[in-house]
Amino acid sequence: MFAHEATLDCSGNVVAFNNRQGCIDLDVHIDHDHVTHLSGAKIVKTRDAQRFAQRFAPFETVVRCGKMIFVSGQAAIVKGQCAHPGDILGQTRQAMQQVGRALAAFGATFDDVVKVNRWYVGRGRVEDFEPAALACAAHFNEPGPAATGIPLANLAYDGELIRIEVVAMLGEDGEHLPRRHAWPDSLWDWTTHLPYQHGLKCHDMIFLGGQVSLDKQGRAVSAGDMEPQTRQAMTHIGTILHELDAGFADICKLTTMYEGRCGVDELDVNRRVRSSFFEAPRLPMTDVPQPVLAYPGMIIEIDAFAVVEPD
Repeated sequence: MFAHEATLDCSGNVVAFNNRQGCIDLDVHIDHDHVTHLSGAKIVKTRDAQRFAQRFAPFETVVRCGKMIFVSGQAAIVKGQCAHPGDILGQTRQAMQQVGRALAAFGATFDDVVKVNRWYVGRGRVEDFEPAALACAAHFNEPGPAATGIPLANLAYDGELIRIEVVAMLGEDGEHLPRRHAWPDSLWDWTTHLPYQHGLKCHDMIFLGGQVSLDKQGRAVSAGDMEPQTRQAMTHIGTILHELDAGFADICKLTTMYEGRCGVDELDVNRRVRSSFFEAPRLPMTDVPQPVLAYPGMIIEIDAFAVVEPD
């Protein structure tokens, strides 16, 4: 059984180990590029992660927990500097190379990815979204993973334009896990063809791409109107879950990005609609206001994952 969490200090020493039974002290050192097994927990310490740990905090490039593989957000940062400054295509390719190396540390490939999250600098225009979306998508076969892409005003480094994180699933025996995909006929599409799916079930996990209020040509439906867009996005979530033999009660977490000011009134409109889809007790939610989202007139995007019985 894989552990849920290992805590490291800035030298790479594991100082605490968390599992369902509690916390036990350990005294184990992880070398720079060594995959270590700690009572079932597997952690990869890359050289980039080691430099980051010494400067900031003991976070890892990639961690495996059971069938799950989590890759930290990857950016085109080389020796503390942004590579390809101002070039979102060059940065996307660099970040995806780093993602591929992180996955390979546990014997996984892009075919094992179940969810992609992209954060990129953009102003809510199709021309901000499409080039990097296509460059990232080129690494996936069809049908691909679920995906969410969110524009930001800026990122941490001067010239940095994109960060990409992924979640993958791989059998503990190293075998590729089968998955089911969902693309209901009633749902929306992007302005360009991408291999991503609206929903994906792998073993006991369901991942959804960020759901929005668009039509099949990528045009906003109820443009600029928060309440109907929120209801439409939530309806899409229900449709995808139904196609994967699940429902709202199986969702574990919602993350909502919405265009608007950081005020209670703006938040309350979409939160009230979202909450109406759930019976009490309701699930955890995270709400993040943004200056803009990916497409003109689209003002909310809702990301979800669920846990169900394995196929």
